[in-house]
Amino acid sequence: MLIVVLFQLLSSCNPFSPETGIAIPKTINYFAYGSNMNSNVLTKLRTITPLSKANAILTNYKLQFNIPGPPLLDPSYASVTPSTSSCDSVHGVCYTLTLPDYAKCLATEGVPLVYVTKEVLLRPYGDPSSLIKAITLVPNPLNPLQLLSTPPSQSYLNVIISGASQNKLRQSYIDQLLAIKPGFALFGGLSDKITNLRGGGGNNDIIYNNVSIAYCPGCGWLHRAQWYATELLLTFNERPVRKNLPALLHSCTLLPSSISGTFVITLNDDVVWHREADDGFPELKELKNRMRDLLDPRVDLGHSELRGGGAVGPFIPSTFRPKPLLTNNHLQTIVGALFRRTPPNFSWDDRICVPTPDGDAFSVDIAYAPTPTPTPTPAHNDLIVVMLHGLESNSDSPLVKSMGAQFLSVSKATSVHCVNFRGCDGLPNKTPGAYHLGFFKDLELYLSIINDEHPNSKIFLSGFSLGANAVLKFLGQNNNDVSGSIKNIIGAAVTCVPFDSAMCQPKLDADGFNKIIYSNNFLMTLKKKAREQRDRNILPSSVDFARLEKATTIGEFDDEFIAPIYNFADRWDYYKKTSCGPTLSSITVPFYVINSLDDPFFDPACYVKATSVGSNLMSTNYPPNGGHCGFIFDEVHGDQWQTIELGRFAAHTYENQISS
Repeated sequence: MLIVVLFQLLSSCNPFSPETGIAIPKTINYFAYGSNMNSNVLTKLRTITPLSKANAILTNYKLQFNIPGPPLLDPSYASVTPSTSSCDSVHGVCYTLTLPDYAKCLATEGVPLVYVTKEVLLRPYGDPSSLIKAITLVPNPLNPLQLLSTPPSQSYLNVIISGASQNKLRQSYIDQLLAIKPGFALFGGLSDKITNLRGGGGNNDIIYNNVSIAYCPGCGWLHRAQWYATELLLTFNERPVRKNLPALLHSCTLLPSSISGTFVITLNDDVVWHREADDGFPELKELKNRMRDLLDPRVDLGHSELRGGGAVGPFIPSTFRPKPLLTNNHLQTIVGALFRRTPPNFSWDDRICVPTPDGDAFSVDIAYAPTPTPTPTPAHNDLIVVMLHGLESNSDSPLVKSMGAQFLSVSKATSVHCVNFRGCDGLPNKTPGAYHLGFFKDLELYLSIINDEHPNSKIFLSGFSLGANAVLKFLGQNNNDVSGSIKNIIGAAVTCVPFDSAMCQPKLDADGFNKIIYSNNFLMTLKKKAREQRDRNILPSSVDFARLEKATTIGEFDDEFIAPIYNFADRWDYYKKTSCGPTLSSITVPFYVINSLDDPFFDPACYVKATSVGSNLMSTNYPPNGGHCGFIFDEVHGDQWQTIELGRFAAHTYENQISS
């Protein structure tokens, strides 16, 4: 194959010269029209770095999908073929590549078995009178499988459309790509999933959002509905980052209702305003803010902005919409844990070590907002977010970093702090044990430090899984400590909460997939830490290490390690005393819980309804899908839906605080 690629490389370089023999140029112009337009494919997946690039048009050619791909997964890939119509053209990117990168491009594209090279003339954007000589790839005419065109998968189309958008190809051509009807593929195809796993991107931002306004014509509300529709379409007529994509709000539908008094505004499937529930018609400013929070929290509404002043309406949870065939709870859980993208612009800026009264210590990682957030009134009323991670996780987790990035971006926090449980930061703890479901002493200590150093700041708490339980348990048990560690806490947003560990723990240890994949992996790391503590002679005599080594489930480990170290009678006593469910009604700040109904770790029968708490402080979002800490493959936000939703609630709570 290497010899064949080398032959293709030489043959595409116009090699022969009577004076010098074979003359190989130092660079090659390569015209990309398919997935190689996408930087995540070319640069991150194929590790090709262009020297320069320019948008260009290949005239008298047409885009086809006649390169066979894996059946039922990605049925076809793109190619270009000559056309007799002068109206046909293909837009793309002309890259200038070094010879090694060009050779790599040919090899990764399957030249010459799938494609062959062809010299073409391109018309560059902005200068249609000039021509660029370049090499592009066309189907191998000797391959009989390439005679038929097959509709591509939506996944593969997403990669091409995203590449066209990244390079700002003409909107008319992007619209042509958007109009291509995809064919059937399992999971919608794999191309954008592979691209996302290798470096992010894909086409998750492209979705046609629609507002529907149901109104009562008998009440004379048609003109009111038209006015709202016009204002919303004008306000959300572009996207805040990628402005060459379809409008953030694509359309608005007016729906006359036969029910007297009806006036309901919905975005896709989310109710934004209900005249009866919201007691009247919305002020335009509040409607735009609610709509913005659901469409894209990054949108700046200018003079209509409510952030930092004015009344703030109730929080509206958004809907998690995973792509079809990607809803399986184990797929969501495992892919979310192993392949979630780490935000490229997020990193921890500082780490501090906090000594504890019992002679141990824990570390806290801190990230600061890249630019100072304007100080609201009153002065120094900034927002600090403090997070706890899950079982055997730490601040290096992609989920923790994604949460941190969204808290800085969406909620406009000035800093984000991740408190690492003892022994999870890479350093061995000095005291026996480490942490458990209800362990919040270190959180309590750190909050008192923040209150001393930033007495006027607002503090918001967050966490996931075990950390989420610890956050809610802390808030429920310290509800009266207004002058202590709970001082200045304005709210919390958590995800994947085990409300009743006695009900949930047996499901995690259940024979079969859960025990083999999840329980055994947790048990392996927990036993390793227990052995290290034994070797350092810090375990108390109450721990029977021989019995601990025989533990085959998390429950048995809790019996032999957690219970004796923290003075619980047994695991059931431990679960009863540390579960957060019974203490929720004692929480005195607004809090938001996101749990999926298909979480493989939990029994949804234990999920607490907001109405059962006895106050209006609890908000819940229990989507049917999402797995455990997964919530990926969302149609709008990809693998960031969960973290954006947590950030939205933090922003909402903070706005309520500083506007009151």
